[in-house]
Amino acid sequence: MDESITKELESLKQKVAELEKKLKWSESFLNEILGMTNVIVVHLDLNGNVVLINKAVERITGYASDEIIGKNWFSTLVPKERYPHVWQLFESFKAKGEVVEHFENPILTKDGEERIISWRNSTLKRDNEIIGTLSFGIDITESLYILDQFVDQQRSYKALIDNLPGIIYRCKNDESYTMVRISDKCFNITGYKSEDFISKKISFGELILDEDKKSIQKQIDEAISLNKPFQITYRIKTKDGNIKWLWEQGISILDENNTYLEGYIIDITEKIKAEEQLELQREFFKQLFENSPIGIVILDKYDKIIDVNEAFQKLFYFNREEVIGLSINQLIVPPDLKSEGLNLSNKVLNDEVVITETKRMRKDGTLVDVLVIGYPILHKGERVGIFGMYKDITEQKKVYEMLKQEKEKIEELNQLKSSFLFNISHEIRTPLNSILGFSDLLIGELADSQLNDLKEFAESIKRGGIRLLNLMDNIIEISLIESSKTELNLEKLNVIMVLDPVVNSFESVASEKKLTIEKDYQSDFEILTDAKRLALVFRNILDNAFKFTDRGGVKVRTYKKSESDTRSLGVIEIIDTGIGISEKFMAKLFEPFTQESTGLNREYEGIGLGLNLSKRLIEILNGKIEIESKSEKGTKVRIIFNLED
Repeated sequence: MDESITKELESLKQKVAELEKKLKWSESFLNEILGMTNVIVVHLDLNGNVVLINKAVERITGYASDEIIGKNWFSTLVPKERYPHVWQLFESFKAKGEVVEHFENPILTKDGEERIISWRNSTLKRDNEIIGTLSFGIDITESLYILDQFVDQQRSYKALIDNLPGIIYRCKNDESYTMVRISDKCFNITGYKSEDFISKKISFGELILDEDKKSIQKQIDEAISLNKPFQITYRIKTKDGNIKWLWEQGISILDENNTYLEGYIIDITEKIKAEEQLELQREFFKQLFENSPIGIVILDKYDKIIDVNEAFQKLFYFNREEVIGLSINQLIVPPDLKSEGLNLSNKVLNDEVVITETKRMRKDGTLVDVLVIGYPILHKGERVGIFGMYKDITEQKKVYEMLKQEKEKIEELNQLKSSFLFNISHEIRTPLNSILGFSDLLIGELADSQLNDLKEFAESIKRGGIRLLNLMDNIIEISLIESSKTELNLEKLNVIMVLDPVVNSFESVASEKKLTIEKDYQSDFEILTDAKRLALVFRNILDNAFKFTDRGGVKVRTYKKSESDTRSLGVIEIIDTGIGISEKFMAKLFEPFTQESTGLNREYEGIGLGLNLSKRLIEILNGKIEIESKSEKGTKVRIIFNLED
């Protein structure tokens, strides 16, 4: 029996030894695995003290096992003041006995570096009692960094896509161009949102105009067959009904199930419109260039001919092919005008516009009178050529010469007329003065007689003589002005000293017509003038005022008026209450030999020289004359002089 027990004990010892051997091997194997793995293994007791760690903890934290085991994990690696939420989780575990199975939190390594650990946690029990926690952790710091980089790249990519002016897309190569991916810029171009295309609420193919669809598919198919990118231009109808031109560049992506298209689309509507407008302008210029009756030449910046139009060829007898590339000055400028031609070219090359009349030489050597116009051609502010025009003015020259000769004849006749009028006025003036003298004697002799008819006859002779004498004075002045022989006797004069005697000379006329004369000399002022000519102006204007006034009277005013701080005006106004002037006749008021009432039955005397002469004399005396009048409302004549300070 003892032997049997002994054998049993020996057997048990062998089994225990084998189990211990296996256990040691298992522990060794487990320790080997735990040592080799990059997964952190941490066993904490209920107080958070470290019971067990593996080599990965040492590698990641920088602490040796003897620096951690037995120490509080949280105090060592997760400072409370920095990571309070981690402490709160462990305190919750201690209170409730439940761990958070998965969470991520940072730890501080021995050298102060922060590492992010992703944990898997479980509770450890003995005899059904919790004795601590067992946690497996993976260092995800680099992974998070890579993820952040990826997110940043995605964000940058999205920002890039969103800020591109066109559409980035991926679609199926089917009739509808079914979109798999399309950027948000599609809304700006089509009026539809990206989700409208992705959800198939609308297909891109539906937007393309029917007449463009076949051409698009043909170009895409050809590009796919050659394994090349495609570039296509087509039109779509947007959501709001507008037609837009699009330019698309893409490439086919082949997989085992479908062929996809990827590419970029931009709106080129404005570009197409600009090109159409440019083409229209080109065509307009081409037709203007070819059909212009004026010879046109286009030169480069070296004065060489680039092109000429039909009119240029006809004007100078050259064919276009003969002149391209030749110097314009060598081609059509006569030898004796070479310097002139070079000077004109230099002016245009210095950005001047030249317009001149000159002569140019045809292919057969004959000369032609031309009007030359030269413009610099500028591109982005830089001179790139010259635009020249040549107009044949041979006929105009002939007409000009003829008109010049006619003008000279007219001027000669005008001189003869002026001389004739001047001479005849002098010839008439001499006997007229005699007649006036005898009429004065006759009036004096008859003053005390009862021969009233004879007295009236003598006074009529005197009035007619004075009127004729005034007419002669006007004619002489007109003749002097037209022959440029007016000689002024300028002196500083008080205007009232010239004006008042003339006004007084009309007292007998006013008395005879029962008209009033009102003098309102508010200011006297001096001007540099010719007393004789100024008095003649006053006499002509007053003569009209009394002639055309039957009721009321004539008012004469003088005053000064400030035009600015440094300039003042002297004004003379002659105002009547006569018949006035119609609005229609005002435009002809200063024309010589014109009167509102004409013909043999006209009511008022005169030949229409007074106002014309007055205006011309006032302008010679550096003044100006203004007239305000309405029919049946009287007339105001205003004479204005600048006064010296």
